[in-house]
Amino acid sequence: MEWPKDETTGKVSTTIVNKRIWKAFLAPLLRKSAVDDEFATEIRKQLLQDTVEISQGLDELPNSEWRKKYPFFVNSIIQIQARATPEEALSMCQAGLDAVHSNMRFATTNEGAPSLVLSAKDSIVSQSSEQQETFYFDSLVLYGQKEEKVGDAQMHMEWKVPSSSKIPNSFRNVSGDTIKKQLQALVNYGCMEPSAASAASEIMVQKTLEEISESLKDKVFVLLGATSELGPVIPLAQLGATIVAVARPGKKLEALIQEIQTTTKAELILPVKIQKQISDSSETIGGNNQTPGADLLHDTPQLARWIASLCPQKQLVIVPLAYLDGEANVRAVTAMDLIVEYVIQHRDGNNTSGTSATSRTALTFLISPGTPHVISEEAAKDAIQRYEFASAPAWHSAFRFMPAFVGGFSKYCISDPLPPNNFRVYNGLSETQGPNYALSKCMQQWRAMLANSQGHIVSANVSPPAKTQSMVSHSQIAKWLDGLQAFPPMVAFDPCMARTLMTSLLIWDLTTPRSTAQQKCPHPAMLFLENSVHGGCWRFPYDLNSVGMLSFMMGKFIFNKGLPPREIVILEESDEQEKQ
Repeated sequence: MEWPKDETTGKVSTTIVNKRIWKAFLAPLLRKSAVDDEFATEIRKQLLQDTVEISQGLDELPNSEWRKKYPFFVNSIIQIQARATPEEALSMCQAGLDAVHSNMRFATTNEGAPSLVLSAKDSIVSQSSEQQETFYFDSLVLYGQKEEKVGDAQMHMEWKVPSSSKIPNSFRNVSGDTIKKQLQALVNYGCMEPSAASAASEIMVQKTLEEISESLKDKVFVLLGATSELGPVIPLAQLGATIVAVARPGKKLEALIQEIQTTTKAELILPVKIQKQISDSSETIGGNNQTPGADLLHDTPQLARWIASLCPQKQLVIVPLAYLDGEANVRAVTAMDLIVEYVIQHRDGNNTSGTSATSRTALTFLISPGTPHVISEEAAKDAIQRYEFASAPAWHSAFRFMPAFVGGFSKYCISDPLPPNNFRVYNGLSETQGPNYALSKCMQQWRAMLANSQGHIVSANVSPPAKTQSMVSHSQIAKWLDGLQAFPPMVAFDPCMARTLMTSLLIWDLTTPRSTAQQKCPHPAMLFLENSVHGGCWRFPYDLNSVGMLSFMMGKFIFNKGLPPREIVILEESDEQEKQ
């Protein structure tokens, strides 16, 4: 998967493509603005006028200023979508993805032959490059070897939570009523929504492992980027699920295979590359010369065909997880999205009503809070109240009234209710993440909204900032995450805690007919309102960008041991007695 080269310079410019895609996203409304409707309301006229102005602003903005100005434009564009009709909002999602698919390029290379470079969609969805390919994927199926223990069926999902506010990085497994108390503590602190606590409790407390495992028997979880630290692979494997693990060959995948085989009863399906020119006699799946694994960026068409062919009698649940730094993340998300489109097209066809949602391909996304998206009115009012009534720690007061350019705190990044739909949009864009991050994460929201409108089950819950290895390996980011606890209700979750919590919400979405994931939303922007574990972003009284430097300093000099906020630590009875 590649970025296109500029026709004039012959060089790659991610900025030009970024702006082109966002302008295409606005195109459905721009076409409406060209038609003079004398009966349009003032609100409608203002929406179309704002659309034209933002589009013109994109045209006039020098490419050299895009990196600095993109937060304003992207946030403004998502606010426009939130003001549009449901039909227009969906048309914008489709237009945006179409622009991505037609602009990005996929190059097929054959030894001794020139590359065949096609649009990404032609190469993957239309399979125009199939005749040029020299390999395909077959399946290596492995089974976990963990022996059953008496009483396993009565155990609840294991969940690691902070065991102390004084001992760094200390965690313990909890169950039953302690899980309920822990979930409620997170809600009370403000780092997750009540709906998420209720849904997670139904899975982790009210159901046994046997019941959960039984509910997943008709599903196959396709994890694109299976070694992702926040992905559900380990919790699902512990439940004995059938898992398709797509990840690059290497030590991380080998360690994952080893863990699943030795500690779970899961069924693990892995892609194995088969060269077409190899004779039939040497095509032994699982042989000594066969290495499981695949590269999403290089093997996209072959992966799409392989995944579409798997387990035809079961429901596929595709989970796009792969994340790469910078511009590579747009390429990875494009590859995953085209795999999704190919699989849906070939397994479900164009029939959106002939089969039930529970038999058609389902999708699961971990929605980033670092994007503009619609949030609940209750969360928005809480953030406003925290700011206006200064419910934050007293020492914040000194920074609330200082100018931003000298380190002062800017107020919350939440819009007023936007007519005519009266949605509030939270602007989670970070100045440090860049426009490619924003585009790739918004692309996943577009796919989620479209699939939901087409009758697919779509689990799209906002997931929290977490102390994953990829984050804490950067010392500055690690200190920033540690310092977040100085700014309630912000919390940087432990990866294990976040992984199990988000997996429980995924299972609830897939198995509970009343979940938002199984309903067509009245407006697509409402898909992300329920079951949000935002880490405090929705209810934060300040612009997160404005506290970045101070959060880093607090993490470096005060909260530099990975200690959690004491308000979210639920003590055991023995601990409480000792404390007293």
